[in-house]
Amino acid sequence: MNDNRSQRVLVLHQGAIGDFILTLSAVQAVSELLGGADVTVVATAPSARLAAGRSVVRRCLHPDQVGGHTLFQTDGPLDRRLLDLLGQADLVL
Repeated sequence: MNDNRSQRVLVLHQGAIGDFILTLSAVQAVSELLGGADVTVVATAPSARLAAGRSVVRRCLHPDQVGGHTLFQTDGPLDRRLLDLLGQADLVL
């Protein structure tokens, strides 16, 4: 990357508490590989909320906050909030 801003990583996670804990080590590795990425997680797991600000995860959003349900509909557009979030990301996991 040519500019000085950190890369933005968006993690969409639908697993439970244990699944997120296992995912966190992979997210940390990706962040380190990118030189300390700005990581946002969209997840329902309570462990994701706990990780925000205490790990490489900067913030955690609940899927309802960003219209996550529109990822699973068969017709119709994605929620504007979700599109905006996806558009800001350099990498989506």
